[in-house]
Amino acid sequence: MITDTKTIITLLQSKIGELTPRQVSDFTVVLSISYGNLGQELAEADMAYAKVWLDIKEGCDTVAEAEMRAKATPEYLKKKKLEYATKGLLQTIQALKKRQNVLADEARGQY
Repeated sequence: MITDTKTIITLLQSKIGELTPRQVSDFTVVLSISYGNLGQELAEADMAYAKVWLDIKEGCDTVAEAEMRAKATPEYLKKKKLEYATKGLLQTIQALKKRQNVLADEARGQY
């Protein structure tokens, strides 16, 4: 079974109509676990960004200036990338669950 998130996403993009219900279920589980792990990474990135922001704030006259300077740091970039990845992964999981329901309905002849 494939467990790499990027590989799964690539496969889903190209073969979604060909996947078996079992594959859809397995991918949903793997991506859900990845979602939890990504949440942990995001929390750590939030903390790292907050520390950088506080350090930068001490050398700035206004909060707005500190915010702009902090947004130009690698910590902010990592935080934003993780936020977008988390949202995208959640949407993928939700779409797979819907696909699972469609496949179940098709198997029962209700679709």
